[in-house]
This record gives sequence, structure tokens and C-alpha cells, in this order.
Amino acid sequence: MKLMRSANYLSILLLALAPAAYSQSVTGSVSGTVVDAGGAIVVGASVTLTNDISKQAREYKSASTGEFEFISMLPGSYSLKIVQPGFKTYNQSNVTISAQERVDLHTIKLTVGDVATSIEVQAEAAHVATDSSDRAQNINLAQIQDTPVRGRNFMGVLKT
Repeated sequence: MKLMRSANYLSILLLALAPAAYSQSVTGSVSGTVVDAGGAIVVGASVTLTNDISKQAREYKSASTGEFEFISMLPGSYSLKIVQPGFKTYNQSNVTISAQERVDLHTIKLTVGDVATSIEVQAEAAHVATDSSDRAQNINLAQIQDTPVRGRNFMGVLKT
């Protein structure tokens, strides 16, 4: 009898915690692969992602596969910098991360050069997430206020 009661309490606890497992996140991620001009992977490149507003920086070393990934990044605009001895410094600005977005920068090619020379990329291609159907969009207060809702019931906004 005691075992049955304990099992019931455990199942109620698990059911109560189940919605938390599917809760939405407000963070995104950035990933990519660092290669040289010939297409060979670059191991141990210093990859730095800096928030353009707060100037908070996170650093990562490219893995043995040349890949890097920054997870749990708050939405905003970021700048990417890749430094590897013997290669020109790579800079990319305006890397925009939205909530629940996985930004894949794909393959980033470093060119051979002296340390004093750097490359800065001003334009960027549109981000197309081909690996996931997850989409998120930020809604501001003006959009909510301008949404036509019958009777101005705030719960109607959630139904549209």
C-alpha cells in the first residue's frame, strides 16, 4: 500500500514538471566551421563573439573538426572575430541572433597572410535555417496594441 502511494506521488510530481521540459527559451546559438583557403580545417583558431551593445565577449577555440558553437546567446547583434597565427584576422559584424534561432555561418575561409593584415566582412547573406523548422519572432508592445481584438480582451491576442 505504501509502495502504491509513493508511486502515485512520484507520477503526480513528474506530471507537474512535464510542462517545464517543453518551455520556450529566449536564447539562440551561433555555429560555423573554420577552414583555410584550400578547404583544410583550422584547429585551435580563437573565435570571439562580442555583443555590439554590451561589449560582452565569449571566446571559443575551434575543435578538431574546425567547428565552433556559441550556445545560450541572448538575442541581439554580435560581431565575430577569428584569429589564428599565420592567417589574416577575420571580422564579421552584424551577426543577428533572435530567440530560439540557430545561426549557422557555414564555412568561414581564412586567408594566409601576415599578422598585421585583417579582413573585415561588411555584408552578410541572409540566414536560412535548413536543419530545423523552428521559427521565432519578437513582438513589441505597439504591435500588440495595434492588433484588432474583439472587445479589447487581452486574452484574444493569445488566440490570434
